[in-house]
Amino acid sequence: MADTLHYTMMKRVAICGDPDFVAAATRFVCELGMIPTYILIGTKSRTAQAAIREACDEYGYEPVIMNGSDQFEWEYALKNDKPDVILGHSRCVSISREIQVPLVRFGFPVYDRVGYQREPIVGYRGGERFLARIVNAILD
Repeated sequence: MADTLHYTMMKRVAICGDPDFVAAATRFVCELGMIPTYILIGTKSRTAQAAIREACDEYGYEPVIMNGSDQFEWEYALKNDKPDVILGHSRCVSISREIQVPLVRFGFPVYDRVGYQREPIVGYRGGERFLARIVNAILD
């Protein structure tokens, strides 16, 4: 993580997905020095929202959390306030292309890539792999 800090520091990130994935990814990007801007929790969840708020408060960030909102609302926000990178599933491809922002696929569903279901994003090795995906998306 320390070796990549100069790539991730102060980069704005939008996150979309299921509650558990989004809460964990939010803490992860905060620890990378990234700024979460718009967070879409696909399924309404009080515990995920509380975990996201807690992680962001720890770092002094105030993202817009869309808890159980429609993805179109999230996409509209991204069109008006572009992030540097998007973390989300395959349903985020169109907004990523439209606003020309790199997409790091994670969570479920990822149906437009082969083999993603076999690549972990949890644990030490999963964290390394997820970090590499984020940094490589920024570098591209």
